[in-house]
Amino acid sequence: MKNCSIQDARTACTNYEAVNELDIQSMNISNTLLIRHDKTQSRGRTNLRSFNSDSYSRENMKGDSTRNCKANHKGEMKSGKY
Repeated sequence: MKNCSIQDARTACTNYEAVNELDIQSMNISNTLLIRHDKTQSRGRTNLRSFNSDSYSRENMKGDSTRNCKANHKGEMKSGKY
């Protein structure tokens, strides 16, 4: 077995602490990114809910008479179902 000097032990300890600190920083960065991603996703779902509850949602457009118009000759619009 190889004998380690005090200096070798200190170096190993310092290296371990440095790597450990980098791991902690990396985890903190990862957590921050995940939290921001979750907030962005959450905001997107809120916007989608807002759009779906809007007066122009598909459900509210069902009675819209312009939806049942179809093109006639030369771009004329004719009312009626498809």
